[in-house]
Amino acid sequence: MSCRSIVFFAVASSLVSSAAAQSTLVLPRVAVVLDGNWQCNWPFVSRADTARMQQIIDGKQVATTSARITELAYRRDATNRKSYSAAVVSILVQMGHGANSAATMSTTFASNRAGAMTTVFSGTYHLPAQPPVSGGVAPFQLSFKLVKPFFYQRASGSLLIEVSMTNAILEYDVDAHRGGADGFSQSFGSSGSMRGNTSHLFRAAHPEQIKPGGTLTLEIDNLRFAAPALLLLGTSNDRIGPLPLPLDLAALGAPSNFLYVSPDSSAPVAISANRGVWGATLITSIPNIATLAGRTLFSQPLYLDAQSNALGIVTGNAISFTFGGKAASMNTVGSRTTNSAAGAFVFGTNGQGGPVTQLRGSFN
Repeated sequence: MSCRSIVFFAVASSLVSSAAAQSTLVLPRVAVVLDGNWQCNWPFVSRADTARMQQIIDGKQVATTSARITELAYRRDATNRKSYSAAVVSILVQMGHGANSAATMSTTFASNRAGAMTTVFSGTYHLPAQPPVSGGVAPFQLSFKLVKPFFYQRASGSLLIEVSMTNAILEYDVDAHRGGADGFSQSFGSSGSMRGNTSHLFRAAHPEQIKPGGTLTLEIDNLRFAAPALLLLGTSNDRIGPLPLPLDLAALGAPSNFLYVSPDSSAPVAISANRGVWGATLITSIPNIATLAGRTLFSQPLYLDAQSNALGIVTGNAISFTFGGKAASMNTVGSRTTNSAAGAFVFGTNGQGGPVTQLRGSFN
């Protein structure tokens, strides 16, 4: 086993889920600082006078035992470059406990309820005008402050959210996340300034192969010289201990350079010439550990070059990669009429997912 494989195995095997008490929860958790891998127009569905959406979130994603939820929010999709106009709609939001999981969700609305639903918002809602997002992710501006807290008990089932709307608008897509058998990867952040104005690149090739028993292929490209490189691998793109990410390295002597991932482990990278530029391709076999499915890791290269800045370090862009082999922890059914007894799966019969969701409250 190579040094890189040992490093990868050690970090991947250390992944554990936790549900510490907190005031804000973004689901799925990979979407805290990353745009979701999909977009959808639910619950603000287009081309319909009325619409109804039911969203199931598996309980283990929400709390270990219980939660007191005071606010629900969605956000616009960042990859869609359209501008959205302000609009006024009538919305009913209800919360309850789900009788099914994301994997077993029914297209019949009543079958997904484990009991009575609680109305947490009802009335006129003003959708804000939103321009395209310039880098990063959109803020959660589509928020509903609940008229009364919803008390969620994990032992009673999954978290069930129902949104019914009249006066539907033409188009208002929200950020969403879709799960499935294949892995996927996203690039985020920007490459630091390197001498010679080198526009160096870092990416994951063949992301569909990122799954237990599959292959992880990482590529560094477009370097203008053979800068020694170090590859960071981490479990967070949110914090390094008490420090929030990204971490600006300007104060250390590297302006326009940012650390985007937690450096939980690292490995040297051999840079070589290829088609007139310098780079590297790293291919690592992924351990066939079933519990890796659905987990996310983060990676970022560092280049050592004393001529680029006083610190002698140039940062690359970062990537996230999520292991396939597991369906999403949420699912969504929608209907273009509010009085319909059943709807259709928003992500298709073989797909699972839902709008990226922010909950505020306390989660235990």
